Amino acid sequence: MQKNQAKKPRKLKLKPSLKENKRYLLIDSDNKKKIEKALIEYLGIKEFSRLGLVFLSINNKPVLAINREKLYDTRAALCLAGIRTLRVFGTLKKLKEK
Repeated sequence: MQKNQAKKPRKLKLKPSLKENKRYLLIDSDNKKKIEKALIEYLGIKEFSRLGLVFLSINNKPVLAINREKLYDTRAALCLAGIRTLRVFGTLKKLKEK
């Protein structure tokens, strides 16, 4: 490398043990506001922010991607709001197969 060329900054990567592990919930309701309201009421804003909630639609079915550690709390909050969790998947590949 010549002296006049600037070094490219390296991208920092997380170790696999530090990454969030996601779980994918297949649900029966696609009303985002109702889902968010139920989760905030049950978990509170602080725990809701740790949830890492992402709304997905796979095969025209509503799916929630959440942090693995908050799986049971999320299912409880959705149950109290009358939203059924049809199935929980560990990978998107398995979800697309069903």
